[in-house]
Amino acid sequence: MQETIVHHLAGIVIATLCVAQVSEPTLHEDPALVALCQESIASQLRQIALDRIWLRDGYGLTDVGEIPTSAAQDIRRLSTLAGEDFEHEALTEFSKHHLQIIKQSVHVVGLAEHGELRREAHMRRT
Repeated sequence: MQETIVHHLAGIVIATLCVAQVSEPTLHEDPALVALCQESIASQLRQIALDRIWLRDGYGLTDVGEIPTSAAQDIRRLSTLAGEDFEHEALTEFSKHHLQIIKQSVHVVGLAEHGELRREAHMRRT
C-alpha cells in the first residue's frame, strides 16, 4: 500500500501537468483529456486518503516515502513537452500507470490480512 500511495502521488503530478497542458486553447485543447485527468486526480486523492487510513489503523504505518526516481524522470520529461507530443506521452504514461496498479493489486490480494484491503485490491485489478 505504501508503494501504491507513492505511485498515486506521481500520477497526480502527471495528471496535473496534463490539465495544464491540454486545457490551453493555444496549446492543444482537449476537453475529454482534461476531464480524464481531473477525474484521475480526484480518484487518486480519495484513494490515497483511504490507503493512509488503512496503513495507519491496520498496520500503524504513517510514512509513505517519496516519488520513485523513474516517475520523477517521467514527470520531468513530460513537463518539457507540449501539444500532441505531450498528449501522446501523457496517455502512454497514464496507461502504464494503471497497468502497474493492476499488477500490484494482484499481489496485494494474496497477501492482505485486512478484508477491506483485499476487496479494494480485487476491485483495482478488474
